[in-house]
Amino acid sequence: MNTKAAIEELAKIFENKSISVEKVATDIGTSKHNIYNALKRGDIKLSLYSEILSHPEVKKMLQPELPLQNSSEKVFPIVVDPENRELVSLVPIYAQAGYMRGYSDPEFIRSLPLTQDTTYDDGTYRDFEIKGDSMENYFFERDIIRAKYLPEIYWEKRLHVGQLFVILHKTDGVVFKQLVDHNPNSGDLTLHSFNDYYEDYTVNLRDVQQLWYYTEYRSRRLFKQVR
Repeated sequence: MNTKAAIEELAKIFENKSISVEKVATDIGTSKHNIYNALKRGDIKLSLYSEILSHPEVKKMLQPELPLQNSSEKVFPIVVDPENRELVSLVPIYAQAGYMRGYSDPEFIRSLPLTQDTTYDDGTYRDFEIKGDSMENYFFERDIIRAKYLPEIYWEKRLHVGQLFVILHKTDGVVFKQLVDHNPNSGDLTLHSFNDYYEDYTVNLRDVQQLWYYTEYRSRRLFKQVR
């Protein structure tokens, strides 16, 4: 795992005195020494890294504040329940080729399974089933992760290095990678796979259709249709 960027980003977060390492550690069920030691040695387990990123106070510092969007402001279709609350759709492996063509098609989005009844009021979330072995030994094929939509208005800013992203790339399809460098001037993103067999590579934002940033690991499980 490429941890340098992740460690640097976490260190910056905890330099902010409003976030207590001890509180974060208690909330996620670890000790503050585990976090301090990881920062000190410049290495961190993905499980700990993921839990820290999922902490609400860390999320607030690490991820951009997204404006609430109503349906008319959406750049892609969503699915809502009878109370008009947005639901979480799943993009399984078998649908990812279709998703590249149909992400803006309301009928296609309605055809996707819903993973559960959870709703959010701070943006659009979607579940993605992982394809391939490029993120092993941390994420495996058919694992499901949840990600939050990042509107294009935020792409011009420097994206958080060390963060994990689901990227809809015009030629590469749906990929799940760690961002290790972003050049805001050129729009180049350098992407990293946790599997050492795969080398880092660069894509440009002009070839990206959607960006979703990782928020949590869901499970390695079969999804359940809840319609």
